[in-house]
Amino acid sequence: MKRFSLMFVAVGLIGLTGLMVAGCGQAIPQVSTTSSQPKGLTIRGIVFGENLSGNQSVPLAGAILYLAGDKVNKTTVSDADGQYSFTDLPSNNTSSGSGGYTIIATREGYQRTIIARLKFGSDSTAPVPDNSVMTEDITMINNPVVMDISPIPGATIEAGVNTIMVQFNEAMDASSVRPALTSQGMRSFAIADTQTLTTTWSADSKTLYITTGALLANKFYRFMLDPGIIAKDLAGNLVDTTGSGDGWGAGGLSVSIYNNTWESHSYDYRTASGGAPGAPTGILLTVHDLATIDYWDVNLTNSVDLSWLAPSSGVISGYRVYGSTGSSGPWALLDDAGGRNTDTILVTDVNDALYGGRYNADCIRQLAFVTDTVYFRVAAYNAEGETTSETVAMRDSVKPTITAAPAAVDRNPANAGIASVYAALTNFADAAAAATLNKGCYVRFSEPMNLATLTDPTKYTITSGSSPTVTAATVVFNDNGVTIVKLDFSVAIAAPMTDTVTVSTSGPTDLSNNVMSSTGNTATIL
Repeated sequence: MKRFSLMFVAVGLIGLTGLMVAGCGQAIPQVSTTSSQPKGLTIRGIVFGENLSGNQSVPLAGAILYLAGDKVNKTTVSDADGQYSFTDLPSNNTSSGSGGYTIIATREGYQRTIIARLKFGSDSTAPVPDNSVMTEDITMINNPVVMDISPIPGATIEAGVNTIMVQFNEAMDASSVRPALTSQGMRSFAIADTQTLTTTWSADSKTLYITTGALLANKFYRFMLDPGIIAKDLAGNLVDTTGSGDGWGAGGLSVSIYNNTWESHSYDYRTASGGAPGAPTGILLTVHDLATIDYWDVNLTNSVDLSWLAPSSGVISGYRVYGSTGSSGPWALLDDAGGRNTDTILVTDVNDALYGGRYNADCIRQLAFVTDTVYFRVAAYNAEGETTSETVAMRDSVKPTITAAPAAVDRNPANAGIASVYAALTNFADAAAAATLNKGCYVRFSEPMNLATLTDPTKYTITSGSSPTVTAATVVFNDNGVTIVKLDFSVAIAAPMTDTVTVSTSGPTDLSNNVMSSTGNTATIL
């Protein structure tokens, strides 16, 4: 229980008042104040022992109490009447009223932790006056508690047979302690089998040794000391369930062990995996179900499909798939495939992971598999680490061609307006020759091109009786996957033309740096 008794000792504002004479003769009072944190505070109370009938308790002598606060650490022992006190304390609250002193009381293995805040009321942020006294009584219940568990909960233990040691603060009724150990799955919490356990006790019935069956590697196991909430000492007192919330899985571990005010009642262990696993092999990669792709196969909504062979050694928790634009990284995590040895990732997700989504259909700057080769790496992992496998890569490897004629079917139906461009540009005439001579033509490429490689006129050859040369090459259309270049001739060619234009296989390249196909780089000029 908590009680406040406030002893006031002439606390108030200290004012220094003077007079200033204003021009109109009025006196203006000047007040200044000084303030400080309260001091000389006391926390005192009684430590009570065993709970008796009718909720009565008896004072408990010899309890050790430890007080910790901001720059304050003190220790005392309860006297023959169970009384204790900590004196001459400064305020230990923040401006929001939080904080306070932590008091830990122990005796014969029992331990209780409380927070004592020196302020007015539970919701007040105002500090108490100097020399205030706060009363904080502490009840030490007589239910048995767990003093130690080994291995420490949360630790990694070896696969195979293990022994778990549980130490109580007093002699226990051995027949009432019925622990359980349940496999939670592969480093996850999917319920699996329950282990058969063998138990033995020390001669004083305070220490329990639990021998497990052969634990599997790379698993989570949940140990419950008292799943039936029936464990008790020789006097019939149940194991302390303080802090359990719903009382599930009783068996409170003393806060002295882990400095945790909420006492746990179930404990998790994980088993080792015998080291990192071996590396997966035989990675296969397709994009849009194709092992070889060109620009038109790399749609952001298409899928990247990977498969691989499991490692020949080691225990596996799962696989992670990484991507990079370099054969040696840096690697971006694309997906955690879990226990599957296949994975499907959208091209848009690869693009986002590698470039942060910087893609524009009208002005392609960075597009996976097109502007860069994409490398994939698959790593097998378990709790002890991960290993990498071979690296596979893919890039647009299809060489560009010339679209043979303006009326050729557009491979991308979304490109509306291309026909009108051709109608305006094709076979432009020399006005002085009354539209009977043509001084140029237009070349349309089968996919987006590297524009910087298209403007060298020496990379274009015209076959004609007059043997014209190309004097200029100008990009006049580049939109939504279509690139058109205007070629100017040195001399006019009579219409109708039956001549051809040939694009060099050593010059213009597409966005993947593929040069022109030697079988698709010539077309008849219409």
